Amino acid sequence: MVNPNRLYNMKSHDHHVMLQHILPCSICNLLHLGLRRAFIQFERAFQRICTKVLNSTDIPSLKTYVVKTLCMLEMWWLLGFFDLMTHLIIHLVEKLEICGLVASRWCYPIERYLYVLKKYALQQKVSLYAK
Repeated sequence: MVNPNRLYNMKSHDHHVMLQHILPCSICNLLHLGLRRAFIQFERAFQRICTKVLNSTDIPSLKTYVVKTLCMLEMWWLLGFFDLMTHLIIHLVEKLEICGLVASRWCYPIERYLYVLKKYALQQKVSLYAK
Protein backbone atom coordinates (compact mmCIF):
# COMPACT_ATOMS: atom_id res chain seq x y z
CA MET A 1 0.00 0.00 0.00
CA VAL A 2 1.31 3.43 -0.87
CA ASN A 3 0.57 6.54 1.15
CA PRO A 4 1.99 9.90 0.06
CA ASN A 5 4.26 9.86 3.12
CA ARG A 6 4.91 6.14 3.79
CA LEU A 7 4.98 2.67 2.28
CA TYR A 8 3.12 -0.10 4.09
CA ASN A 9 3.07 -3.91 4.05
CA MET A 10 6.36 -4.32 2.24
CA LYS A 11 8.24 -7.61 2.44
CA SER A 12 12.01 -7.95 2.11
CA HIS A 13 11.71 -8.74 -1.60
CA ASP A 14 9.79 -5.49 -2.12
CA HIS A 15 12.64 -3.52 -0.54
CA HIS A 16 15.08 -5.39 -2.76
CA VAL A 17 13.14 -4.42 -5.91
CA MET A 18 12.85 -0.81 -4.76
CA LEU A 19 16.61 -0.56 -4.17
CA GLN A 20 17.56 -2.09 -7.50
CA HIS A 21 14.97 -0.73 -9.90
CA ILE A 22 12.64 1.95 -8.58
CA LEU A 23 15.05 4.12 -6.56
CA PRO A 24 17.44 4.89 -9.47
CA CYS A 25 14.51 5.92 -11.68
CA SER A 26 12.99 8.10 -8.98
CA ILE A 27 16.19 10.06 -8.26
CA CYS A 28 16.94 10.70 -11.91
CA ASN A 29 16.34 14.46 -11.86
CA LEU A 30 16.42 15.16 -8.13
CA LEU A 31 20.10 14.90 -7.22
CA HIS A 32 23.39 16.34 -8.34
CA LEU A 33 25.02 14.44 -11.21
CA GLY A 34 27.87 13.02 -9.11
CA LEU A 35 25.58 11.76 -6.36
CA ARG A 36 23.20 10.35 -8.94
CA ARG A 37 26.06 8.40 -10.55
CA ALA A 38 27.10 7.05 -7.15
CA PHE A 39 23.55 5.82 -6.44
CA ILE A 40 23.24 4.22 -9.86
CA GLN A 41 26.59 2.46 -9.41
CA PHE A 42 25.41 1.29 -5.98
CA GLU A 43 22.28 -0.29 -7.45
CA ARG A 44 24.30 -1.83 -10.30
CA ALA A 45 26.60 -3.38 -7.71
CA PHE A 46 23.57 -4.99 -6.06
CA GLN A 47 22.37 -6.22 -9.45
CA ARG A 48 25.76 -7.81 -10.12
CA ILE A 49 25.82 -9.41 -6.66
CA CYS A 50 22.29 -10.80 -7.05
CA THR A 51 22.70 -12.12 -10.59
CA LYS A 52 21.79 -15.74 -11.22
CA VAL A 53 24.94 -16.42 -13.28
CA LEU A 54 28.34 -15.15 -12.20
CA ASN A 55 31.79 -16.13 -13.36
CA SER A 56 34.25 -16.68 -10.50
CA THR A 57 36.85 -14.57 -12.33
CA ASP A 58 34.51 -11.55 -12.13
CA ILE A 59 34.51 -11.48 -8.31
CA PRO A 60 37.80 -9.51 -7.87
CA SER A 61 36.60 -6.84 -10.30
CA LEU A 62 33.26 -6.75 -8.46
CA LYS A 63 35.11 -6.15 -5.17
CA THR A 64 36.95 -3.15 -6.57
CA TYR A 65 33.73 -1.87 -8.17
CA VAL A 66 31.93 -2.01 -4.81
CA VAL A 67 34.78 -0.30 -2.96
CA LYS A 68 34.97 2.49 -5.56
CA THR A 69 31.19 2.93 -5.37
CA LEU A 70 31.28 3.28 -1.58
CA CYS A 71 34.14 5.79 -1.92
CA MET A 72 32.01 7.82 -4.33
CA LEU A 73 29.16 7.83 -1.81
CA GLU A 74 31.56 8.89 0.95
CA MET A 75 32.58 11.92 -1.11
CA TRP A 76 28.98 13.15 -1.17
CA TRP A 77 27.55 12.06 2.19
CA LEU A 78 28.68 12.56 5.77
CA LEU A 79 30.59 9.69 7.32
CA GLY A 80 27.87 9.32 9.95
CA PHE A 81 25.64 7.84 7.24
CA PHE A 82 27.95 4.87 6.78
CA ASP A 83 27.05 2.34 9.44
CA LEU A 84 27.40 -1.42 9.43
CA MET A 85 24.58 -1.96 6.95
CA THR A 86 26.25 0.21 4.32
CA HIS A 87 29.53 -1.59 4.89
CA LEU A 88 27.76 -4.96 4.52
CA ILE A 89 27.87 -4.85 0.72
CA ILE A 90 31.63 -5.48 0.83
CA HIS A 91 31.05 -8.66 2.81
CA LEU A 92 28.31 -9.76 0.42
CA VAL A 93 30.90 -9.87 -2.35
CA GLU A 94 33.20 -11.93 -0.12
CA LYS A 95 30.31 -14.34 0.55
CA LEU A 96 30.05 -14.92 -3.19
CA GLU A 97 33.45 -16.60 -3.10
CA ILE A 98 32.64 -18.69 -0.04
CA CYS A 99 28.98 -19.66 -0.44
CA GLY A 100 28.18 -19.18 -4.09
CA LEU A 101 25.38 -17.21 -5.71
CA VAL A 102 23.10 -15.08 -3.59
CA ALA A 103 20.03 -16.18 -5.55
CA SER A 104 20.52 -19.75 -4.34
CA ARG A 105 20.49 -18.57 -0.69
CA TRP A 106 17.52 -16.21 -0.78
CA CYS A 107 14.75 -16.68 1.75
CA TYR A 108 11.99 -15.17 -0.40
CA PRO A 109 10.47 -18.56 -1.37
CA ILE A 110 10.57 -19.64 2.27
CA GLU A 111 8.86 -16.41 3.35
CA ARG A 112 6.12 -16.99 0.78
CA TYR A 113 5.62 -20.58 1.91
CA LEU A 114 5.46 -19.52 5.57
CA TYR A 115 2.77 -17.02 4.60
CA VAL A 116 0.74 -19.86 3.04
CA LEU A 117 1.19 -21.99 6.15
CA LYS A 118 0.11 -19.07 8.32
CA LYS A 119 -3.11 -18.74 6.32
CA TYR A 120 -3.78 -22.47 6.79
CA ALA A 121 -3.20 -22.19 10.53
CA LEU A 122 -5.57 -19.22 10.76
CA GLN A 123 -8.24 -21.13 8.82
CA GLN A 124 -7.88 -24.09 11.21
CA LYS A 125 -8.17 -21.77 14.20
CA VAL A 126 -11.32 -20.17 12.80
CA SER A 127 -12.87 -23.56 12.05
CA LEU A 128 -12.16 -24.75 15.60
CA TYR A 129 -13.95 -21.73 17.06
CA ALA A 130 -16.88 -22.17 14.69
CA LYS A 131 -17.65 -25.66 16.07
